[in-house]
Amino acid sequence: MITFAPRSIASWKYRLDGVSELPAALVISIWKEEGRITLGGREYEVIKQSPMGGYWGIRRGDDVFADAQKVSAMLRTFEIGTPDLDLVLRPKSAFSRIFFIEQNDIRIGTIRPRNWFSRKGRIECDPLVPELVQLFCLWITAMMWRRSRRN
Repeated sequence: MITFAPRSIASWKYRLDGVSELPAALVISIWKEEGRITLGGREYEVIKQSPMGGYWGIRRGDDVFADAQKVSAMLRTFEIGTPDLDLVLRPKSAFSRIFFIEQNDIRIGTIRPRNWFSRKGRIECDPLVPELVQLFCLWITAMMWRRSRRN
């Protein structure tokens, strides 16, 4: 289980505990839907393909580790692709802040806030999903929370 918490009340920088490699952190850019993930001292960029698009990728240098494609402009569902896994990240329901990570329609992970208003929470996921991919799913989930907060 990985726990996460913002560094301060207004921050979109997260502390991560329970990961196998430290230091670990997650950052969402203030001005755009991009950021970075640090895991084991290695920094990975989260990039958005175009300002109006629904495609994100996580990379380090020229290596792409995973990508996420928003299924529809009206839904908060994402298809996550890695070289080894194809996953779906979707909310529990239309109004829920809980997100499920699924493979072949089977739930293999959950990203859950501590309560309705909190940005603290935890990830519980099957060990077959690499930690970097779990953190990428958390990054997308936190970005969705930020979008909801801004609307």
